[in-house]
Amino acid sequence: MSLGIRGKINISYLILVIVFIVNGAVTIVTLNKSKKLSDYISKVIDPAQQERDDFEDILVQSKMYSTNWVFLRSEQEDKDALNDLQVNRYPKLKLKLNSLYVQLHDQKMADSLNKVFIGFEQLTSIEKGMMSLLQKFTDYDDPVKKMQAEQIIEDEVIPRTAQLMDKLSRIAAYEREAKLREFTIWEAYSQRLRFFITLLSISIVVLTIILSRYFTLIITRPIDKIRNMIIDLGKGITKKNRP
Repeated sequence: MSLGIRGKINISYLILVIVFIVNGAVTIVTLNKSKKLSDYISKVIDPAQQERDDFEDILVQSKMYSTNWVFLRSEQEDKDALNDLQVNRYPKLKLKLNSLYVQLHDQKMADSLNKVFIGFEQLTSIEKGMMSLLQKFTDYDDPVKKMQAEQIIEDEVIPRTAQLMDKLSRIAAYEREAKLREFTIWEAYSQRLRFFITLLSISIVVLTIILSRYFTLIITRPIDKIRNMIIDLGKGITKKNRP
């Protein structure tokens, strides 16, 4: 009898171990996928959105500094800022955005951004032509140069900037959709994880209740049988076969 009970106990432990292993494996896989997705959102999508916002700021500032270059001859600070934007800030931002967009694995979005880069570089070339017209303080006194520079601002810089801003806005909308899709997948992983944790808890409780009742029965029955035999012997009753 004791050997049979020991075997049943081992089988019960084996069932519990299998439940733990299966649930643990599924939980680990789900957690890894969730972590990778979370890292992708925080290290790629969010920084890409931030850099794209910075690109919009550069477009706005480029237009503002160019306009001030033409209409505010003594505003040297804005002239220096425009030079720094073209020589330093934009090239660095372009490198960062290109690196992040490669990790997005979305060729359509990367192509759209590249078109904006090309458009902005064409705009920068036009701005440099305007800047060359008004290099010296006395150039502002030349009505021909001044008029040409103003015409560049009105006919080229302002409309081209507006077009590029519109393209960046469409890219931003596409980025938001992509981020929403990733969040939906992440939420599905979270729900799956909660489900398996709940299933494990319920399984443990149910198995514990079932096994405890079962072991109570198989342990108490022999004890009750022995107790009854002792009581009968005390009464002088002997039976060879007892149920």
